[in-house]
Amino acid sequence: MAVLFALALAACSGGGSGSTAKNGSGTAATAGSDGSGSGTTSDGSGTTASTGGSGTDGSTSGTGTTTTVTGDDGTTAGNPGTGTTTPIGGTGGTGGTGTGIGTGTGTGTGTGTGTGTGTGTGTGTGTGTGTGTGGTGSNTTLVAGSILASTGTAVSGLGTQVSSIATQTPIGNIPVVGQGVSGLVNSTGVAVNNLGSGVTNGVGQLGTNTNALGTTVAGVPTAVASLGTGVSGLGTSLASNTASTPIAGVTSAAGGLVNNVGSAVTATGSGLATNLTSGQTSQLTTGVTSVVTPVVATVQNTTQSVGNATGLGTPVATVLSTVGGKVASTGTQVSTTAPVLTGLGTAVTSVGSAVTQTGALVTNTTPSNGGLLGGTLTTLGTVVNH
Repeated sequence: MAVLFALALAACSGGGSGSTAKNGSGTAATAGSDGSGSGTTSDGSGTTASTGGSGTDGSTSGTGTTTTVTGDDGTTAGNPGTGTTTPIGGTGGTGGTGTGIGTGTGTGTGTGTGTGTGTGTGTGTGTGTGTGTGGTGSNTTLVAGSILASTGTAVSGLGTQVSSIATQTPIGNIPVVGQGVSGLVNSTGVAVNNLGSGVTNGVGQLGTNTNALGTTVAGVPTAVASLGTGVSGLGTSLASNTASTPIAGVTSAAGGLVNNVGSAVTATGSGLATNLTSGQTSQLTTGVTSVVTPVVATVQNTTQSVGNATGLGTPVATVLSTVGGKVASTGTQVSTTAPVLTGLGTAVTSVGSAVTQTGALVTNTTPSNGGLLGGTLTTLGTVVNH
């Protein structure tokens, strides 16, 4: 009985049920693990017995522990962002060259902003703008320059004509000194040509040659240098042609002296010319040219404006063009019909060109009405043309 009672108690704790039997046994339920809140039981079994015990449902409640962990707020403020701005101003333009005065200015502005977010990032932007405009300058030969260029060409033509005397005449056949004289005449013509070239390439390019005055002035020592060459040739010729004569001692010394003088003159003239065109003196002449050029340009604009305003500009220019054309035509005919006078013909033609170009001093447009006097001048031009 004690055994049966014990088995009955065990069955009650295991929650099993048994059929009628003499002996029944039950297995105690296993306690649930923490946190699951559930338990397990095993069914009991009994053998047939005369008296069977009854068991009660056995349940064991498990207990569990719940742990709540509260974390820190998951929001961390980021560092403020920074932005950098590098405004770059624009660059000014470059002033033009010539008689114009050019100025250029540049301005620039820039702004920058920065923002920060919780992630700790920042952005910055900046912009800068600048503009500059340079001035423009004149780069056109002035009318006065064109007139002087033609004048210089006329002078050069005369020089060419003088030089031609040495080659187209028997001057070189003069005994003893003929060769030297011929060389001196030729050098004289070259010197005149140098003067004309100085005018043509110097003030004749007023408005485009930044050292127009220096170039013109340099024509003078260049001409002197050419004369020096002629003098040297004369001395050399004198000494050479009298070497076998009784006066050789005298003429040789004299010829050597003349030669040395000529060489010294040539060297001096060439040096001065170089200094005026590219040496230190050229800085001075360039500066003077920059002052004179705008003054001449202003006078030219004034005379043209007056001619246009009065209506006389075009008629006067027409007359001058007609006269100049006639003169130039004459020069061309001289050169064509008498080649020996080509230099002279060139000079006359250039004078005609200068006369024609003078008309541009009184007009640069075509007025709608020349007026009574304008009509008279136009008629005069027509008469001259015929």
